[in-house]
Amino acid sequence: MSGTCFMDVDHYQIHKHGQTVAGDVFLSRKLHGEDGLIAVLSDGMGSGVKANVLATLTAVMSANFIAHQWEPEQVARRIMATLPVCSVRGIAYATFTIALIHGNGQAQIIEFGNPAFFLLRNDKRINLPSQLISIPVEGARTETLRATTFTWQQDDRIAIFSDGITQSGMGTDAHPLGWGVTPVIDFMQAAIENDVEISARKLSRRLCRKALDLDEFKAKDDITCGVIYFREPRKLIVVTGPPVDMENDRRLARRVAEFDGRKVVCGGTTVSIIARELNIHAYVDLDHLTDDVPPITRLETIDLATEGIITLATTVRHLESGHMPAANAHHAVSELCRLLMDSDIIKFLVGTRINEVHQDPAMPEDLEIRRNIIKKMAALLEKRYLKATQIQYI
Repeated sequence: MSGTCFMDVDHYQIHKHGQTVAGDVFLSRKLHGEDGLIAVLSDGMGSGVKANVLATLTAVMSANFIAHQWEPEQVARRIMATLPVCSVRGIAYATFTIALIHGNGQAQIIEFGNPAFFLLRNDKRINLPSQLISIPVEGARTETLRATTFTWQQDDRIAIFSDGITQSGMGTDAHPLGWGVTPVIDFMQAAIENDVEISARKLSRRLCRKALDLDEFKAKDDITCGVIYFREPRKLIVVTGPPVDMENDRRLARRVAEFDGRKVVCGGTTVSIIARELNIHAYVDLDHLTDDVPPITRLETIDLATEGIITLATTVRHLESGHMPAANAHHAVSELCRLLMDSDIIKFLVGTRINEVHQDPAMPEDLEIRRNIIKKMAALLEKRYLKATQIQYI
């Protein structure tokens, strides 16, 4: 995050039909010691486990070298010297796109073999000058990198993707040579025009689902899209647990009422406090009941009100696995996951009054102490999803 601008980065991926793992790997990390990030998309030759191993090697090497302050061109040279070469085709076993984004407004993109990235500004593609760099590799061969440096602006979007998108639909009557780059850009522009604040996660998912549609819902290759969106930060407060001192109930409610952003309240006692202190009505929503997730409580002015420990612990498991609830799910965990993913700055306000029921050793192991669950959730959001978080106890 830089100043008032947040770098929303996310991706979506669909495996090649019949494969259990993807041959594409997308990886993103914050830059240590500064506002900024690195995002890498690598496409291993072929598909399945072998392709995944090669793509993972490429992506992890890139991120680690950048973390040690290597320049992107140096990183690319080292990767190309390391990657094995197909003895039949005489080409490297993986392609890659490395995006290095600094909080001061500078961006560097190094590309090898993947479809060219594009920058959308004011919903239009910006043509950027690039430099072609020839690199000697094994034997007498040379490979060509494309290097692009530019200054990003608020509301820009950078899109990087694998050829599973541009080549989707290949062989069909509508797209005998594949979807192509220009239609991909047109599709993304239309998606942004329809929803000017569409998140990186939603935009990448929409593009991948369209590519799958063109492949008649049996992906002919791994389909991956990553998006970096420079936007005004979206704020979320998650309030859970009553204050240690009951005299602070009103203070807690006031903090929630005055918060400039979306609001989540987790825990039956906490919901009751907010409803009482703000004089608003709460009722349980029985329209979307499930067997394993407690029901949602509807609370005026609050975006989501839920039960506490079970909902939070289940959400942490989804964050750990990376497998989010289905897009058409409408229960407390799915709603909380969506709010977390669509937010950039997440503040946790944690009450420290002990709830004895969660200290009972006979209760399931999932019912950890609230404080530890929130610490784990915040750490996952920071490291894996590049969110900015803050925990405050009351």
